[in-house]
Amino acid sequence: MLCANLLRLGANTLVLMLLARQWGASTFGEFIFPFTVAGLVALVVDYGFNLQLLSEIGRQPRRVRSIVASSLSAKLLLTGAVMLLAASYGHRIADDGGVMILWLLLAGAISNSYAIFFNLPLRALGKYDDEVKIVLFVNTVLVLTVAAFSLAGFGPLAIAIVFLGVRILYLVLSVLWYRRSVGGVLVGAVSIRESVAYLRKGFPFGVHVVVGALYFQVDSLIVKHYLGNSGIGSYQAAIYILLAGMLIADALATVYLPAMSSTITRRSESVTLLEMLNRQLFLFGLLGAIIMSVAGEWLARTIYGASYGDVVQILPLMGLVLFLRYAGAGYGLLLTALDRQTIRTWAVIAAFGVSLWMNFIFVPTYGLRGAVLASLITHALLNTVYVVVAYVQVRELCMNWRTWGLCGLAILHAMIVYSGLPAQLSLIAFCAALAMELTNGGFERLAGVVTRLNQALTP
Repeated sequence: MLCANLLRLGANTLVLMLLARQWGASTFGEFIFPFTVAGLVALVVDYGFNLQLLSEIGRQPRRVRSIVASSLSAKLLLTGAVMLLAASYGHRIADDGGVMILWLLLAGAISNSYAIFFNLPLRALGKYDDEVKIVLFVNTVLVLTVAAFSLAGFGPLAIAIVFLGVRILYLVLSVLWYRRSVGGVLVGAVSIRESVAYLRKGFPFGVHVVVGALYFQVDSLIVKHYLGNSGIGSYQAAIYILLAGMLIADALATVYLPAMSSTITRRSESVTLLEMLNRQLFLFGLLGAIIMSVAGEWLARTIYGASYGDVVQILPLMGLVLFLRYAGAGYGLLLTALDRQTIRTWAVIAAFGVSLWMNFIFVPTYGLRGAVLASLITHALLNTVYVVVAYVQVRELCMNWRTWGLCGLAILHAMIVYSGLPAQLSLIAFCAALAMELTNGGFERLAGVVTRLNQALTP
C-alpha cells in the first residue's frame, strides 16, 4: 500500500518539479493553478470512498463485488453532479486560455480517481504486488512522456493532454486487472436511492477529505488571486519540496497505525507506541526543517534553476511548517486509532476557516511570506487541538525527555530563522544533540527506525 502511494506521490512531485524548472515560475503557474483546482474537484468525487471501501471489504471480503457496485454507483452519481457544477462555473475559475487546460486536467484527475478506486479491492484483499505493478508502469510512462514533451518545448496545453492520456491508460489497466482478479463490474445493479443512501453513510469521511484538501490548498488559491501565475508558480514549487520531505512521516504512519489500533484498549502500550513515534517524527521533522534552512538556496537552484529566487526566501519558514506537520502527525494518528473521526473533521474545518482568514490578511501585505506565516499559525492551531484531545483520551502528552529536547531545539531553530541568524547554528546544535543520543544507545534505536521504514516500503 505504501509503495503504491509513494510511487504516485513521487512521480507527481518529480514531474511537477521538472515542469517548474523547464518553464519558469510564470508558465508553471499557468499550469499548476488548474492542476490544483482539478485535484480539489476530484477529491469531491473521491468522497472518502477509499477509507470506506477498504473498511467494508476488509470486514466482508466475500461481498467484494457487491460492495464495489454500491460504491461505484454512488461515485458515478457524485461525478455527474460535479461535472454539472464544473460546466457551470469552470469559466469563472480559469481565464480564457486556462479553461481548456482545466477541463483536460479535471478529466485526467477524475480518471485517476476511478483508477485508484478499482485498485482498492486489490489492496483490501492483500494483492499489493498487483497494485504496485500497475502504479509503477503507469507512473514510469507519465514521467518519461512528460519529460520528453517538456524538453521538446511543448507548453501547458500539450502537457495537460499527456496527463489525460496517461490517466486514461491507468484507468483501463486498473479495470482490466480488477476483472481478472475479482470479477466483472456489476454496473446498474444498484438503484439511485441506494446510491444516495451510500453517500449519506459516507458523509463524515467525505467531509473530512474535502475540507482537509481545502485546508491544505486554500493558500495556493489566494496566492493566485493576489500574486498571479508567477506567485502561485513559486509557492507551489516550494510546496512540492515540502511534500517530498513528508515521505518519511507517511512511512512511519503506515507502520504505526495498525500497531496503535491493535493496542488502543491497552492504555500503557498505546502511550509507549506514541512516545516512540513522536520521538522519531520530531527527529526527522527537525532534521528536515534545518536542511530546508541551511541548504534551501542549493535545493531551490538545483531543482528549479536560478529563476526561483522567491522560493529561496520562503524555504526556511516552509521548513518550520514541515516540522509542525511532523509534530502533529502522531497525535492525529492516535485520534484515527481511537475512531475520533468527527473530532478530526471539526478540527480541520476550524483550521480551514482560520487559514482562509489569515491568508486574506497576510498575502496582500506580505506576499508569499504571508502565505507561509498563515500556514504556520493554522498548523499550530490544528496541532494544539490534536494534543489536547489526545491528552484527554490517554492522560499523557506521550513525550519523553528526548522528545522534549527535540522540541526545545525546534524552538531554538525557529528563533534563529526569525532573527536572521545563520541557520548553521541550528545544524551545529542538532548534530551535538544527535551525537549525545547515538552514544547513549541511539544506534540500536536508529536501527529500529530503519527496520520499520523498510517494513513500510515492502509491498
